[in-house]
Amino acid sequence: LGGWAQEVSKRYRDWQEGNEELSPEEEHQFNQLSALGFEFDVVAEVRTARSWQENFEAFLDFRTKYGHSNVPARWKGDMRLGTWANIQRIEYKLLSEGKTSKLTQEKYEKLLNTGFVWQSEKDRRAMRE
Repeated sequence: LGGWAQEVSKRYRDWQEGNEELSPEEEHQFNQLSALGFEFDVVAEVRTARSWQENFEAFLDFRTKYGHSNVPARWKGDMRLGTWANIQRIEYKLLSEGKTSKLTQEKYEKLLNTGFVWQSEKDRRAMRE
């Protein structure tokens, strides 16, 4: 569904910018989606970069709202947060293997002190098998 919403949003944006022609039926479909409250700019949130600190604050909001610190890597509620959480896990793994990592000691401690889940659900399942 997310892929469909992104494609519809891209076509709508192209149409609004005059880069794409639509049939009357397609215009009608866009109008129906709009009347239903469809947000056509679903990828705008993904395109806007956030700093590490802004993502950390979004993580804290997630933890407060959902009562846990396990942000899914592909979380649809905030794709940037899911991607950021996955990157923190990758950087932590590099750090724990003694490899070069962008995860500083300060960032590591901030995440550790908030109960950040370092292994994805996929990794935890693999360890149980």
